[in-house]
Amino acid sequence: MRIISWNCQGIGVPLTQSRLFRLNRIYKYDILFLMETLNQCAVLHKLACDLGFSNVITQPPNGRSGGLALMWKNNVSLSLISQDERIIDTFVTYNNKSFYLSCVYGHPIQSERHHLWQQLEQISDNRNAEWLLIGDFNEILSNDEKIGCPLREEWTFRNFRNMISYCDLEDMRSRGDRFTWVGERHTFTVKCCLDRAFTNSVWSATYPNAETEFLDFSGSDHKPVLVHTNDSFAQRQKPFRFDNRLVDIPTFKRVVHEGWNTSHNSQSIAITERIRCCRQAMAKLKHRSNLNSDLHIKTLHERINRTMESTVRVERQHIPQIQESLTKAYSDEEKYWKQKSRNQWMKEGDRNTGYFHACAKVRISQNRINSISDDQGHIYTGDKEIGRHAQDFFTTIYSTNGVQVSPIDFADFPSTVTNTINLDLTKPFSDSEIYDAISQIGDDKAPGPDGLTARFYKRCWDIVGQDVI
Repeated sequence: MRIISWNCQGIGVPLTQSRLFRLNRIYKYDILFLMETLNQCAVLHKLACDLGFSNVITQPPNGRSGGLALMWKNNVSLSLISQDERIIDTFVTYNNKSFYLSCVYGHPIQSERHHLWQQLEQISDNRNAEWLLIGDFNEILSNDEKIGCPLREEWTFRNFRNMISYCDLEDMRSRGDRFTWVGERHTFTVKCCLDRAFTNSVWSATYPNAETEFLDFSGSDHKPVLVHTNDSFAQRQKPFRFDNRLVDIPTFKRVVHEGWNTSHNSQSIAITERIRCCRQAMAKLKHRSNLNSDLHIKTLHERINRTMESTVRVERQHIPQIQESLTKAYSDEEKYWKQKSRNQWMKEGDRNTGYFHACAKVRISQNRINSISDDQGHIYTGDKEIGRHAQDFFTTIYSTNGVQVSPIDFADFPSTVTNTINLDLTKPFSDSEIYDAISQIGDDKAPGPDGLTARFYKRCWDIVGQDVI
């Protein structure tokens, strides 16, 4: 799905209408939100029809300013929740997925904006599902989002920041120049990040590949903002990642030992082959152990519900055992999502599963690369194109340009490293030094290409240590 938001500053201008038709041809957007339409409903309905939109909601301008319009095509199901001159709040369903969409136009007068922030906070109190906010907020979060004219006092950002925090919102990942508005203020030319897309953590988890694209200026001093949900993004094959929950399985060390020493001629086997066989053994153990916490919890809930409803005393005697298993299942779920979230400061055991889950989804969303551009502005998309261009880029960087470099004469450099120091620096590392270095690595820091974290090596050093060294 594609959604465009634009403060067009009057749709009666020929250049503005030409830009809308061109954007429609290029991006084939499904939803269009316009601000400062400066025209009555009849004109907007005709524009919607000309653009191919069968549905439109309008908010008339207030005199010679304002005016909103929300248009959508028949492949989208959109229902209106509420509307006024500052916000059109809706519920959208597309491709069997649903989310709340709030189209926002912040008040041009700074002292009046807090009314809209309070309204959004009230809306968020009953909004636990996916929520996307898009529009011209007419406000910035800090002086970093402004170029030109004197700096603002920090307290002037407080209300906007508080609303963002209260509503659990964050900027969607974006590409392009985020300074979406440019204008003249007194003797200054000012650029600001006024137009943007915010999402709550639930929306980010459901649409991890979504991104905002800031388009070029044309016909208005505001840039159009394009949101790609990218909900049909091709799924990558998941690589092996060591699961911390494996260490709690009684047979874990035995399985690692058998996998690591799977070859009869274990002295000559390469370390990469040992790792491969060990990963296969652990993957089979994980499959046999049914470590899908969500499914396990659901099964245990069904069991405990049936047992609680039973009037047979023998069956009811199993209740404490099932409750203990359910408690462990919740703990395992929290361990899994903490590892996925890479959170280093919050501890397990405090019912933080929901937070860890949200962190993991946001991290996946932020780390995904959907496209890159080169120095000439060419866009590369898809794993193969991106990988090929990245390889070419770094090959060029690390290739010689043929320029001869004059050799450095070290004759005049005073010697500061004695023979004793040099011997100490160049002597081989001892086994204990290597293990101490590994022990200082965070248990769940990013694993290497083999997918094995420091936790695995610490737990299994007695099995794998000598071969690693």
